[in-house]
Amino acid sequence: MPKKADTAVAVELYALWARYRTDILRIEARCFGPNGSDEGDLESMVKTALFLAVIREGDKCFGYCLVNRRWPDTAYINFTAIEPAYQNKGHLGTLISAVEDELRVIGYPYMERNCRIESGYADQVQKHYGDRIVSTHDHQSHLGPLRFFRIKL
Repeated sequence: MPKKADTAVAVELYALWARYRTDILRIEARCFGPNGSDEGDLESMVKTALFLAVIREGDKCFGYCLVNRRWPDTAYINFTAIEPAYQNKGHLGTLISAVEDELRVIGYPYMERNCRIESGYADQVQKHYGDRIVSTHDHQSHLGPLRFFRIKL
C-alpha cells in the first residue's frame, strides 16, 4: 500500500474518459458498490462535464472528480472518489485543490457539492471550508444522508 511520503502523484485536469474509463469504473465499484453509478451514467455525465480530473501514480488512476456547470457562476462537484487503498493519505485534498484552482482560472466563484454524512466526510468538508461555506443543508439520497454545500472559491 502506498504511503503519502513515497508516492509521486499527478493531477490531470481535462482527462480523457476513454483513457481512464476502466480505472474510474473500478474506483466507483470499490468505493460505492451497488449504489455507485454505472458506466452509462458516468459516460453520459462526462459528455456534459466542464472537465474530468484524475489523480494518478504513473499510469494508474486511483481517484477522480467530475465537475459540471451548475449555474453561470457555480460549478458542481458531481462525482469524487479515491480508491480505498489510497484514502486518508491527503490525495483527495490534492485532487480537490487542483480542481478549485482550475475553477477559479476559468471564472467560477462558487462550487457546490454533496457529501456523505455517515462516513464523517461531510463534517470534514465543513471543518475544512469553514467561513467559505455560503449555505448548507442535509437531505436524503440513494447513497444515504448527504450534506449539500455551496462554497466560495
